[in-house]
Amino acid sequence: YDQLIAQGNVSFVEALKVGVFIEETDINDLNTAMAATKHRDIKNVYSNLLLGSQNHLKAFVSNLAAQGIVYEP
Repeated sequence: YDQLIAQGNVSFVEALKVGVFIEETDINDLNTAMAATKHRDIKNVYSNLLLGSQNHLKAFVSNLAAQGIVYEP
């Protein structure tokens, strides 16, 4: 947490990179959690959260592109 806060405080671009990192981490965690449960209602919640994280990731990547930064996962 402290490391990410410090990195994000360096500049706007670094803040966007932190956002990308967090969303990629969330997406990986949600995919793992979805694979680990058989409960349809829980999978539905994870699926909705996953869509949100994917949308956030697209927004961060778009903002990075506007700054001339090419996103590489």
